[in-house]
Amino acid sequence: MQRILNPQKHTFFRWGAAFAAKKEKVQVDPIVLEIKEVLSEIEAVNSKFQFETEDQIIDSLIYEQRALKARYNFLIGDAKRKGVICTPLLNLISKE
Repeated sequence: MQRILNPQKHTFFRWGAAFAAKKEKVQVDPIVLEIKEVLSEIEAVNSKFQFETEDQIIDSLIYEQRALKARYNFLIGDAKRKGVICTPLLNLISKE
């Protein structure tokens, strides 16, 4: 499993978000936004594991996690095929 950095815990990313907010609007590829959304969904499913004790619900979380990872891998491959370039600053730009 890939390690995903939490942008709010790392100073560089917080500084980058402030820097990006000051710049004029930047065009962000929709794939980047979708990848960001899938990553937040994966994080949410991972956090649910900590509180769940029912076997059937744990099984459903496992399937949900696998589906999200498959979606993430597809989006990464699609972005590579299309030549999408994403810098750390662009990862933090909201959908506004």
